[in-house]
Formats: sequence, structure tokens, C-alpha cells
Amino acid sequence: MVVAGCADVPTNYNEMAEENFMVGCEDGSSADYCTCVWDELESTVPWDEFSKFDKDQQTADEENREIKIPAGIQEAIDKCLDGSSDDSNGSSTSTEQTTTTLG
Repeated sequence: MVVAGCADVPTNYNEMAEENFMVGCEDGSSADYCTCVWDELESTVPWDEFSKFDKDQQTADEENREIKIPAGIQEAIDKCLDGSSDDSNGSSTSTEQTTTTLG
């Protein structure tokens, strides 16, 4: 039996992966912050690490448990929280905290 939607699971940093990330991120954070985090993830975190975290997070949400954010992903989040990302363009970056990066 083929599960519907399996073919729609991103296999690398692409437009579909970005859209999925942004939907989940913007549920609790600003679009500017989410764009910053996505850009940092894409440029510094290998896809396999990001994908594993995404799957672990979804399972954790279903099981109502917390997971540890991998160092590379946390660094991307921190850069956007403190405004040190190269993508900040000199503007103020949101300081919203989030315990999840994906929906």
C-alpha cells in the first residue's frame, strides 16, 4: 500500500522544503526571523542533519516529548535571534524565542 503524500517529502533544501519550514516557523515567529533561520540552515547545516531533526521533531510532537536541538541548528537560530546573521541587512532582527523550528 502506498501512503499518499510520500512523494511530496523534500529530499534536499528546495522550494518545497522551504515552504514547509516557513509554514511551521511563521506559526509562532515573524516572517523575517523565519527567513533568516532558513537561510542560515541552508548555508550551514547539511540536509541530512536538518531532515533527521525535522523527522525527530515531528515524532516528538506526536508523542508529546521534547528533543534536543542539534548544535548546528541551534547556531542558526541563535544568529537570527541576536541579529548577527549576514542576512540581517542592517535591520533589527526579531528576538522571538521558539522551542521548535518546524511545524
